[in-house]
Amino acid sequence: MIDYIVSEYGYDRTQSYMIASIAVDMRIGQLVDVPNVGVTAILPLDIFVGRD
Repeated sequence: MIDYIVSEYGYDRTQSYMIASIAVDMRIGQLVDVPNVGVTAILPLDIFVGRD
């Protein structure tokens, strides 16, 4: 997620880490194949609206 924010929006790694720590929602996607669990990271892109 950090690499995505850096490459797509031009923030440095420290800024990207701060954005991700506040805005990214982590969700458990599947519990069927225990102990292997699917985890999804959701980044709401509307937080970047209006940024040049």
